[in-house]
Amino acid sequence: MLNCPVKLPPEAKAQKTLLELLCAVVQKLDEIAEAISKQNTCQDDLRRQVEEVLERHRQAAERYFATMPDPCGEEPFDRCPFLELPAGTKRRDLDRGAFVFLLPDSTLLRVLGQSVHAALPNGAIEALVPDADYRLHTSDGRVFQLDPNCPNCPQPPGEEPEEPEVPEIPPDPAQCEEPRP
Repeated sequence: MLNCPVKLPPEAKAQKTLLELLCAVVQKLDEIAEAISKQNTCQDDLRRQVEEVLERHRQAAERYFATMPDPCGEEPFDRCPFLELPAGTKRRDLDRGAFVFLLPDSTLLRVLGQSVHAALPNGAIEALVPDADYRLHTSDGRVFQLDPNCPNCPQPPGEEPEEPEVPEIPPDPAQCEEPRP
């Protein structure tokens, strides 16, 4: 009999066999539980090692980038066409007269000609159109005030001219085709 703690009389053969089978199942379950426990311990150790390596890489990247000049230039910078931007905002000039403002919360505001586009922290990219008070509203509820005195300030959209009413012209019966059977 396997290592089963219960003793039965010799005449209880069916119960004895069933008990041996149940004890064997319990032993196998104990072995499986021990293997799972070891596996979880190994996974925790591996996770801890990976986190340590990633932290060392992050620190090395920070040290490396600290030696590089800031591509956004130095403070103070021209905030035009905005009146005010959050502290810590940086400006970077791009090709073809465009420039981008990098806000501390990772929002990007790109200005090119009369257009402003925003890349928000939630991943949304949207075109911002100023209202009549020269304010830009983002979908996440923020408002950026434009300076209407800046030469490159986007202008609010003008009122759409009304299109003249065109009278409806009845179809020319000479050009109508008869339906074919």
